[in-house]
Parts: sequence; C-alpha cells; structure tokens
Amino acid sequence: MTTIYFVRHCKPDGKIKDDRNRPLTEEGLEDSIKVAEILKDKKIDVFISSPYKRSHDSIKKAADSYGMTIQTDEHDNPDRRTPS
Repeated sequence: MTTIYFVRHCKPDGKIKDDRNRPLTEEGLEDSIKVAEILKDKKIDVFISSPYKRSHDSIKKAADSYGMTIQTDEHDNPDRRTPS
C-alpha cells in the first residue's frame, strides 16, 4: 500500500510581492521544523514540491533529514493552468 503525506506550505512572508519566490516567515521556518519532526519516523521514498519557494522550504528540513533532494512538480504551477 502506498501512503501519501500532503503538507500545506508554512506561513509565507506576505510583504514579498513575488509570489513564486516568497520566503517563509520566522514562524513559517519554525513550523517547517515541526513538519520535519512529524515526518521523521515515516517511510518516505520521495519528496515532491510545487515550484514555489514557500512550498519547497516547508519540506526542505524533512527532506534533508532523510538525505533526499526535493523533486519539483510543475503541474502545481498556476502560470501553466488553462484559463476557465
């Protein structure tokens, strides 16, 4: 059986206008440590993130603790979505 863990990005810095490169706030960085703690005993084969910095940074500590890199999934890129 395959188990998938979804992680919503941690708190981004809303003062940064560049949505794709918006970093996490200090609170968001602290939350990313909590994410790593929650995931530390799980069996994880791959980490996948949207191309947004806040999403990548939210799971980076967890991926680092596993000695893994993060794959980027461009399917979650709003710039590529078809207008309704």
